[in-house]
Amino acid sequence: WQEDAYKILCIGGSTTICTYLDDDETWPALLMARLNQNATGRKYWVGNAGKSGHDTDHHIELLRDLPLAARVDCCIVLCGVNDFEHSLRMPRSTREQLAPSRVFEIGGPMSPLTAYFKQTHLYGMFKRLLAKTALRSAMETEDTAGQAYVYRRKERQKATKDYPLPPLDEDMEEYRKNLERIADSCARRNIRLIFVTQPVMWQENIPPNLDRLIWSRPIGRTGKALSAAALAKGMAAFNGTLRQFCAKCRLELVDLAAVLPRDATVFYDDEHFNEEGARRVATEIVAHFPQTNSALPIGETD
Repeated sequence: WQEDAYKILCIGGSTTICTYLDDDETWPALLMARLNQNATGRKYWVGNAGKSGHDTDHHIELLRDLPLAARVDCCIVLCGVNDFEHSLRMPRSTREQLAPSRVFEIGGPMSPLTAYFKQTHLYGMFKRLLAKTALRSAMETEDTAGQAYVYRRKERQKATKDYPLPPLDEDMEEYRKNLERIADSCARRNIRLIFVTQPVMWQENIPPNLDRLIWSRPIGRTGKALSAAALAKGMAAFNGTLRQFCAKCRLELVDLAAVLPRDATVFYDDEHFNEEGARRVATEIVAHFPQTNSALPIGETD
């Protein structure tokens, strides 16, 4: 960046990194291009710090340990869907333990839950070699042709869609605490913070053509998955928590979940944006961006 540029860091999971879009089609890239189109003096720089699978535990680690994060003027945080999905699949204590080792690929701390020898490069190379023909490996790897999504959708189609949505009150309270930690981190550094709700395709009475695009996986080894309606209800709860938190603390919020349609005009699966979706995201954030930041320190309300 140019040192005098207004620096924005976009933080999130796979819906921020936009793996299957060309770099200049991702919403952070479009955001930079559009802000600079309207800029009359100071230029904008927008960095993309999204990583697939990251939830707010990872965002907290990133803000704390990424030197770049202390030097920006603004952070935009698109969050919620991975916090919801992970709450279904992993105990809270495990998520907290694993988060530090999952933020940075190289040079991060060792995972406290895995034997050390299994974390060596040699062991990893051997394991990857054996897994080249394994279906599970194919589903985990986001290949250039998108074949992983074919496998993931087939796995969901084989499952029954009757896994019950568990109680989420405790998970949403932990989510709220993480939002507070993110806001405190930015406030201490005098960084403008903009939260963004997570839009999804999930909905009650989802049309069959859209239901076939969903791949949210079965839970553990149960052979059961949540229905689109149950997934929509869970995501609505997490988005609602974010809205309430931002309203209470007078923090900035771009409510994408309230304005984006729940269909294939903007998504290619459960929550990932296609080209038009990324354009819509950039449009909504650009429209919000000139607003004055009226955020109060955490804990202060009207």
